[in-house]
Amino acid sequence: MKTLRSELKKISDKWEGDNPMVHFFLSNQGYLRIDPPRFAKELECPFCACSKFYLLSLDTERKAWMCGDVCPRSKLPSSIQTGQPLPKAQRALEWPLFCEINGIGNIHYDVKFENVNQSEGKISYMLKFVTAPRGFILMQGDPGTGKTYAAMAMCELFTRKSKFCIFTTQKQMSNNWLNSLGDPLNNFVSSVTLVQLLVVDDFGTGEVNPKFLEFFMDVINTRMQWDNRGTVMTTNLDSKKFATFCGEALSDRINTGQQFYFKGKTRRKQTIL
Repeated sequence: MKTLRSELKKISDKWEGDNPMVHFFLSNQGYLRIDPPRFAKELECPFCACSKFYLLSLDTERKAWMCGDVCPRSKLPSSIQTGQPLPKAQRALEWPLFCEINGIGNIHYDVKFENVNQSEGKISYMLKFVTAPRGFILMQGDPGTGKTYAAMAMCELFTRKSKFCIFTTQKQMSNNWLNSLGDPLNNFVSSVTLVQLLVVDDFGTGEVNPKFLEFFMDVINTRMQWDNRGTVMTTNLDSKKFATFCGEALSDRINTGQQFYFKGKTRRKQTIL
């Protein structure tokens, strides 16, 4: 006699030793969205508190979590049928459009938070930060170690639920600041000050106008006064060079947040002829 448990074991993914991100909870009410997605081993059944689970692959990217004890309120009404209509992903801002608005370019259309290749500790913290942006994350490390991808992926995840996000580089930010000077109709300063999630990539690259650093200090000081604004920065500089570049006062403020160090061989693709 076939049981629900035996059928599940046939079609579920092996999870021992693995901890993928999951997007839905499978219950007798169908697929319930987990937003933002969570690590499988961080979840427990909301009905019986069981932490054992089965994983069902819904498509090439999304997985559903199901109680390992198949408690009465979590199992499907009849046999296992994963062909139920899934809730359509409704984004606050389409990712390709975000890329165009922020000058990221179409080569990053395939960025997804689920593809960030970092430790579970980093990813877990980034997930919580994106859920409620507050304070700072400073990503440091050599070029090509995944800082930009991780920061961009945080924007990708955030824009699934909110459009109040900006991704920029230090150079882009400096140019936009210069263009805003003397123009009362330019809202650049207010946008980077008020936006819920601000990502500044490649901070500390090249020469910078001292007046720009004064402006940036004002932006950071203002953002620190609010508990619903988060800032993510990436830099190739170590802590000592970072402080030398931007000054002790700004460095101290940024260092009040979470610091991540990225290391390893460059992941950037090279074309050799």
